Amino acid sequence: MTKEVRYNLIEITDGMANRNTPREQKMEILGECINLDRWSFLGFDNNGATVRLKPKFHNKRDRKGRFTAIRSR
Repeated sequence: MTKEVRYNLIEITDGMANRNTPREQKMEILGECINLDRWSFLGFDNNGATVRLKPKFHNKRDRKGRFTAIRSR
């Protein structure tokens, strides 16, 4: 079961979009910045300042979407 990941809009778009940018332009910029084949877009939070994404993979990941090691006992 994968969890959603939240990113700051300014950081993920390298400053090309902020919370006041119209939604259509935000979506175009996000399409250029992230691979939508690997991420499902869930929406915006905090008045459009946070992007909610869900990874489309079945590997073990941490809360930021990075690979994690599965430790054996």
